[in-house]
Amino acid sequence: MVFEWYSGSDTTLEVPRRLMELDRRHDELSADERLAELESLSGLEGDPNWRAHIRARIGFEHYLADETEQSRIAFTQALSQFDLAAGNFHDVVADYGHVLYKLLQQSLGTDQDELVIRYGTSILIWFEDLDLGTSALEIVLQALAVSFSRLADRDEQPLLRDLGLACAIRAHHIASDDPGILKCLTYAYYSLGDLPNSRRAFEMFEQVAPSGPGRADRCLVAQRSN
Repeated sequence: MVFEWYSGSDTTLEVPRRLMELDRRHDELSADERLAELESLSGLEGDPNWRAHIRARIGFEHYLADETEQSRIAFTQALSQFDLAAGNFHDVVADYGHVLYKLLQQSLGTDQDELVIRYGTSILIWFEDLDLGTSALEIVLQALAVSFSRLADRDEQPLLRDLGLACAIRAHHIASDDPGILKCLTYAYYSLGDLPNSRRAFEMFEQVAPSGPGRADRCLVAQRSN
C-alpha cells in the first residue's frame, strides 16, 4: 500500500503525492515555488492535523528565509490546527513539537511569559513523543524557570516560585555547569527565601561564569548576605 504514512482526508491521495514530490524536488524549487505549492496543498487538505503539518512546513520555509514574523504567523496557525485528541495526532506529533519549540524560541526576550509557559509546558507534557533532544529540553526548562519566577514576582503566587525552582533544578541536572541555569537556580532559591541553597548555587555560578558575576549579580549576593 502506498502513502501509508499519510492519514489525512484526501482519498484521491493527491496531497501525499504532491508532498512527496515537493520533498523530491526541494533543491530544484525556489522558496517562493515551495511556498506556493504548500499554500495550495493547505487548501486541499481537510484534516486538521495534516493541515497543521502543512502550515508548519510553511512556517519553516519562512524561518529558513529569516522571515521571522511570517514564520511566527504560520507556526501560530499550525498550532491552532492540531487536534491532540484525534487518532492520527501521533502521525504529526513531531511537527507539533517543532512548532512549539520554534514559537517558544521566538517568545524569549519579549516578556511574553504566559506564552513561554504555554509552549514550554506543552513540550514537557509530550516530550517523550517529540523529536527534540536534550539541549532543547535544557532550553525549555531554563525558559520556564525564568518565566515562572517573573510571573511569581508580578502576581505574588508562591506556587509559581515552586514551579520555577523545579524547572531550574531539572535543567541543572541536565547541564550542571551552564552559567545561565545556575543564575536561574540562584534566583529561584533566593525568591523562596532559601538562602543557603541560593548561596551554594551562586558559588557554582561564580566558578563557571565566563567573566565573573556582573554588578546585578553581586547586588543579589549582598542582599542575600544581609
